[in-house]
Amino acid sequence: LIRPFQWFKTDLQVIDLSRLDVDMLILSTVQSCADDEELRSCVLDHLRDADLGISRVVLRDGTPSKMTMLAGLLRSVGSSLSETGFELKESRSLPRDSMIRSVHRIPGTDDEEVFDFVETESAGTKRFLALLKPWISALRTGKAVALDEFGCSMHPVLTRKLAQLFQSPEHNTTGAQLIFATHDTSLMDQSLFRRDQIWLVEKDATEASRLF
Repeated sequence: LIRPFQWFKTDLQVIDLSRLDVDMLILSTVQSCADDEELRSCVLDHLRDADLGISRVVLRDGTPSKMTMLAGLLRSVGSSLSETGFELKESRSLPRDSMIRSVHRIPGTDDEEVFDFVETESAGTKRFLALLKPWISALRTGKAVALDEFGCSMHPVLTRKLAQLFQSPEHNTTGAQLIFATHDTSLMDQSLFRRDQIWLVEKDATEASRLF
């Protein structure tokens, strides 16, 4: 039983979006981007491709926020972001007054507006960024991700983009698998999933759930 036990322990990642500590996962994602150039490039590409209006995400000094209360739990480096990605600065720990900010380019100009990511961005945008790290990690390693309440607070376009990563031969070269429950019927699209990939659940007369 060692092999199946190890699979459930290491290769199956279960995420409940209704209980996800989004702030912690966002901070973890940004910290990992500072250390991992490939992850950083993927995260930035997906943020831009999602058309959220965010050109880059910056970790910098600022007014203390809820995010900074979590900073001491993670090993972090100070960093800023240029047009091509993070520019690492030597730092042994994340300053207590650091915060994550999103940078939006003003259309038709070279000017930018900077916002407190946690306080200003929508719940859907925050969840999208929070999920990118475990998503990309699973695609790299061929793991299975089980997700409850997929689409919680996210626009249907964002959930579709995340699902497409696992369906894309270009992005999913390791055989990674996504298993999710959702109430979003727009994902029941045969241009996205095969018929055999879609299962329905309904209650019968005795209130028992039936899977078919």
